[in-house]
Amino acid sequence: MVRFSTMRLLMLILAFTSVETSAQEVIQRADFYSRTSLGSLAWLPNVTRSEAARKSDRFVSLASFDCVVLPTTENYFVVNHRSSDFDNWAFAAVRVVSRFSNRPKFSVHWDRRGGWFEDDSKNETTTPTLSPALSVEQIEFMKAHNLTASATRSWIQSQSADFHARLAIPQSNSRSRPGPDTWSYKSAFSFDSLPLTLLETDQISYRNHRFKFIPGVVSRSPLRFKVSRRGARSQFIVLDIPGFLPIPDRKSIEIRFGSKFSSC
Repeated sequence: MVRFSTMRLLMLILAFTSVETSAQEVIQRADFYSRTSLGSLAWLPNVTRSEAARKSDRFVSLASFDCVVLPTTENYFVVNHRSSDFDNWAFAAVRVVSRFSNRPKFSVHWDRRGGWFEDDSKNETTTPTLSPALSVEQIEFMKAHNLTASATRSWIQSQSADFHARLAIPQSNSRSRPGPDTWSYKSAFSFDSLPLTLLETDQISYRNHRFKFIPGVVSRSPLRFKVSRRGARSQFIVLDIPGFLPIPDRKSIEIRFGSKFSSC
């Protein structure tokens, strides 16, 4: 009798702690890579740590959605980085627009993962956590990246520390060489390329993540990132792979919050 009660209790705990998704929504990792296009997003249900995101084989493809409702406030996403056309190192530029009811107290934040070279530096560097707010106002920061803006890279750096950097390209001798500069793709960080109008109650954050294209459906290092709600009433994710993803193919999705996964 005790054993039966314990099992029932465990089943109840799982029922209340698991994120509710239907069997039709969850697909395996290989299916996501093979059935969706480059740059497509997937949400990982019941994943709360980066290592779990790396190993997870339960994906919810967001490729056919413009807006979804998510039941959790700390969400991990995976990007399809499979391509038969490319065998390069590249980076994903992710913009997250968090929409609040009141003006947020924090400004532009950014996170950079993988190997990078700072200006005039021979050593690779990483930024392991979401950085403190930049000194410049977010609207000015984004407008400075518009293609028609007169702002220079040095001005951006003076306002935003080491936001821009050169991608580190691994070599066969276990060292890396400097690759493309993110400033060369400044429109990926701009205001005028966002598919939405920014409000005074919005907050912007960036994630720049290095990755290597994969030829098949096996990825030892999935291109993944986390987005925290932090009290926002909704969020927009805009993803670009500068130099490889044409502007019409840039991915964007609106995230709302509710009791279970669904379309908006």
